[in-house]
This record gives sequence, structure tokens and C-alpha cells, in this order.
Amino acid sequence: MDEATFYRNLGFSSNPFQYTNADEEEKLPQYFIPPPYFQSVMGDPDKPSSCVVFAPRGGGKSAQRKMIEITSKNSGVLPIQYSRFEFEKGQSLNDCDLEYHLMNINRICLIALLMAIHERCLDHMNFESAERAQIQGLCKYYLHDLNSDNIRNAVNAITSPFEKAKEFFDRNLWSINSIMESIFSKIGIKPIQEKSSLTGSIVKPSKNHLEFLIALIRTVGFRSIYILVDKVDETHITGNDSEASFELIKPVIRDLELLQMNGLAFKFFLWNELYPFYNKYARPDRIPQFNLEWTPVELKEMMGNRLRAHSSPEKELDFYDILAVSDDSKNLIQDLVITFSHGSPRDMIRICQQMVTEQLRSGLERHGISALGVSNGFNVFCEHRAREVVPDHLLDELRKTRRLDFTVNYVANEVFKIGANGARSKINTWLKTGTVKHIDDIQLEKSKRPSHHYAVIDSRLAKSILSDVDFLDFIMKKVRFCPKCSSPVLRDWDISQTHRCQKCKNRWTSTE
Repeated sequence: MDEATFYRNLGFSSNPFQYTNADEEEKLPQYFIPPPYFQSVMGDPDKPSSCVVFAPRGGGKSAQRKMIEITSKNSGVLPIQYSRFEFEKGQSLNDCDLEYHLMNINRICLIALLMAIHERCLDHMNFESAERAQIQGLCKYYLHDLNSDNIRNAVNAITSPFEKAKEFFDRNLWSINSIMESIFSKIGIKPIQEKSSLTGSIVKPSKNHLEFLIALIRTVGFRSIYILVDKVDETHITGNDSEASFELIKPVIRDLELLQMNGLAFKFFLWNELYPFYNKYARPDRIPQFNLEWTPVELKEMMGNRLRAHSSPEKELDFYDILAVSDDSKNLIQDLVITFSHGSPRDMIRICQQMVTEQLRSGLERHGISALGVSNGFNVFCEHRAREVVPDHLLDELRKTRRLDFTVNYVANEVFKIGANGARSKINTWLKTGTVKHIDDIQLEKSKRPSHHYAVIDSRLAKSILSDVDFLDFIMKKVRFCPKCSSPVLRDWDISQTHRCQKCKNRWTSTE
């Protein structure tokens, strides 16, 4: 059975787990769950204000950005996506100063203005002579050296429904001069070959240029402009380096004059690992910041909405409908999907897709995902995800411990046969990944002082450490839920029955 047939037999019109990237999701508005502060991020288009949203990878940053784009289009806002950072040969982060960002932002805003002029069939009556001269001068400075790729990238960053303008730009990607001259003729600007008194005075990108563009864009029918900053950690220069990712955007995020410019708002959607670096310069009294977090209830609602959005018209499927297991097991499996996703909508979808993949690989013809598909799906997902969250050499070290909770003495004497200082050094390296945490201090036999007690808090990494353990055995022996806050607590419960919750600090015995 192929995948399409599997989903069709269940009653789906399309694969609900096909995409994990919000930019590919056509049905996002049908299952998007607004965070409590979504309206605060959107703000008042007549009095736009900048803000910063932090979330883990896969936590829904791009989905929220896309919903801001969609909402903006119906609110008189011009949304501009600033998420593609191009670097010329030999260019480094040190070259990405404020002028670098102003060049990019002003260029996109200028092209947005030209597109609005073309889309709305504006003519010379809409602009004063000084404005026309300024438009010509800015075009010569910012657009004269654009190639077809530059034009396409700028057009794609402008998400307003400029259908006629986009078609016109697509037809003329080969020549920016042809595009400018066609639009200039509409508003009474002389051919671009003629000299402009303004161009000689432009020596570098300027915030004054941006203010002029904002004013013109507002006069042609927009209430304000939103610059939506996303994916700063996805360039080949920044990659998985949170400090480098912050350095890329720091010149913009530190400039309060720019962030509080009239008629303009910057909405930053940033990986939460950037927060320690951002916090050194943060001004929450001037620029609000929000943390994007999902509760288990919200994730379940999101999953239900997603499945219904992809269901055939005559059906409204929920999570239980995709499982071919006992009714008692369905609720447990859904809870495990939420637990192993660690609050990430993306990982929730990845787990489900992996279960389907493993079900089809097993060759079992089932109307849904069997217990084998569930187990194998979790195993494969955890193996892949563990290698994404920690480097291979650290994963190999953690696997040698064969434990989910441990002390320095255990790591030193029972695992690596090294001194206590060497063991502390290893554990400190594990702590930096954020997947291992100091939980509490415990008193050991033959020791006068309490010993630090550490635990693996990432369920995906925990299962990968014990990769040879059957998934059901892993759940039965290693996972409990805190009776006070309901958080999953991963420990070696089969070795010790008493542990402390890493979230609420409640200490309890599992047999109580």
C-alpha cells in the first residue's frame, strides 16, 4: 500500500503530516491556534509598534509570522518578510552592519512602492514633482545593479496581493531598467538615463530614505508597514550558532530610533537560544517581548484542527481515527506524541509522519497505525531528533552512561573510569546542550556532602540513549508524570522510586 492510498482509506483528502514548514502550509489558517498574545504582536496598524517573539525551533515562529502576514493584508498593512540574508563573496558577519540591513530593507520597500504604483494604476497626479525626483534618485541608487535573482527575492518578500504587479515584474526580471522606466512613465518621471540632482547626494543607505518610503507607501493606501524578521539562524554563516545568529540581527535590534519609526514596526521571530545575547541589550520598556509556548491542550486542539482541515468533506477525523490500537491505548499514544514533541508543533507532525512511514514499511495492511508502527515510529524519530539536538560525540558519551539520571561519582567511577574533575567537565559540556539538567542534590552512602544529581530532560535524547530498549518498556520503566504539575519526568524509576520534578521541584515516590 502506498502512502496516498493509506491516507485516502482513512478518509483524508490530503496528507495532514506532509509539511512541517509553515511557508508550505496552504491550510494554516484552518488549524492555527493563536497564542494568548497574538493580538499584541499584531498591534494597531495606525500606531504600529515593534516587538520580539522568542520560541524554540519548530515552536511555531514562522507560522505566527505567516498569520501576521495574512491578517495584515486585511488590515491595511503592508507586510514585508525580511528573512533572506544574502552575503556577497568574502562577506562576514562583521560586514552586516546597520547599513547592510538598511540597504536590504530600503530596497524591498522601494520595490514595494513601485509594485503598488503599478498595481493601483497611479499616475503623476498622485505625486508632487519633488517626490518624483526623490523616487527616481532612490531607484538609481538602490536598484541600478539588481539582477533577476535579486528582483525575484525582493518581490517574494512582499506578501501583499499585488497580482498584476508580480506578473509584470516576473515578465521583466531580466531588466530592472525596463521595470523602472515603465513605472516612471506612469507617474511622469523622465527616462532613467537622464541625470537626477538627488543621486549625487546619496552616498550610503539612510534611515531618512526609509522614512521617505514609509510616507509614500502610506499615501498610496497603506496604514503602516510591518517588517517581519525571521530565519536569522538559517543562513550558512549563522547555522546552529545562536551567538552568530544574534550578531547578524544585532545592528537592527539595538537601534531604538529605527524600531520606533513612525508608520513602521519590526516584528522579530527569533530562536529562543538567542535570548541570552539579546537580553544584554533588551529594552522591554520600549520594545515588548513574548515567549511562544504551547500547552498540551493547545497542541491537541491544533492536531485536531489540522486533521479536520485535511479530511474528506464528508468526514471530520481526529487523532484517534488514525490509530489501529485498543481504545485504552489511543489516549496514551496521543499523550506520548505531545510529550515527545516538547511543545513543538513541528515535532508533533514529524512523529506522526514517522509512525505512518514505519507502518507502511512493516507491510501490515491495517486501517490505521498499529502498535508496531507507533513503537517503531517513536524509535526512529527519537534517533533522528537526538542527533539534531546534540553532536554525535556527546550522544556517544551519554549512551555509555546507560542512565537517565546520574551523579559525578557514577560518571567518574562506573562509566569512564576517570577522576571527579574530568567527570564534571564532561557533565558541564552536556549541560550546555540544554538536554541535561542539574535536578537536585542527594546524599550518597559513604559521602559526607550531598552530591549533585543530574538528569536527561529531553525525552528524544533519553530514548536514543537507551535505543536497544523496547519503546513500551522504556515508557513503563523510565517515564512518570509529576502528580503536582503533570510534567513528564524521565528518570531511572526502575532503579530508584523517588525523584524530583525538574519543572515544579516536587519530590515524590512513584509508589505513593
